[in-house]
Amino acid sequence: MEGLAVERVVLTALGTKVVQLVTDDPDAARCPACRVVSTSGKDWVLTRPHDLPCGGGQVAVQWRKRR
Repeated sequence: MEGLAVERVVLTALGTKVVQLVTDDPDAARCPACRVVSTSGKDWVLTRPHDLPCGGGQVAVQWRKRR
């Protein structure tokens, strides 16, 4: 997916693939109104989009992004 990078893929003991993503878009740190680049992030947040079937198995997606 554009703007994201795979940081790591882990296979759990139950056979679920956990795909850990990070934001890889330099414009993501820009203010949408004035387009100035932020120099200080507030925190990291982990989002978990719905698990997706992949090749007959389950995939858990974890997206770590700056707030």
